Amino acid sequence: MTFRHFLFSAAMLLAGAAYGQDQPFPSKGIRLVLPFPTGSGFVIGQVLSEGLRDTFKHGVVSEPRPGAGGSLALEAVAKAAPDGHTLLVASPILTISPIVRPSLKLDPLRDFAPITLVGNIANLMVVHPSVPAKNIKDFVKEARAHGGKLTYGSSGQGS
Repeated sequence: MTFRHFLFSAAMLLAGAAYGQDQPFPSKGIRLVLPFPTGSGFVIGQVLSEGLRDTFKHGVVSEPRPGAGGSLALEAVAKAAPDGHTLLVASPILTISPIVRPSLKLDPLRDFAPITLVGNIANLMVVHPSVPAKNIKDFVKEARAHGGKLTYGSSGQGS
C-alpha cells in the first residue's frame, strides 16, 4: 500500500465516522422479514429476532412474509428503503427464486448486501424403504427408469 492509498483510506474512514455521528443507527426499529410462516421449520429468524430485541434501542420486529416460496419476502425487502432498517433472513431462496420466477426482476448481488451467517440448516432427502435408491445417483437412475411412477413432496417450487 502506498502512502497515498493510506491517506485516502484514512480520509474515507474519518468521513464515514463523521457521517455516522450525524446519523445514529438505528434511528428507528429494525424490521426483520422472514420468508416463511411462523412456526415453520425456518425458525432461526424468529429466534434471531427475539435475541436482538433488547440489543437495539428501537427494538426489532419480526415480520413473517410467507408465500410464493419466499418470493414475497424477497420483493418486500428489495423494495424497502435502503437505510439498513429492513433485513431479510435469507436462505437458498435468495438465489433460487429469481431463477425459477424471472418475473421477480431481482438480482441477489445488486439488490441485497450480506451481513453475516446466522446459521446452517441441513436439507435432506428421504425415500420409502421400498425404493431401491441408496443415494441421489441411484434415485435419479430409478426415476429415469420408471418415469412418472415416483411421487414426491416438497415445500413448493423454488423452496
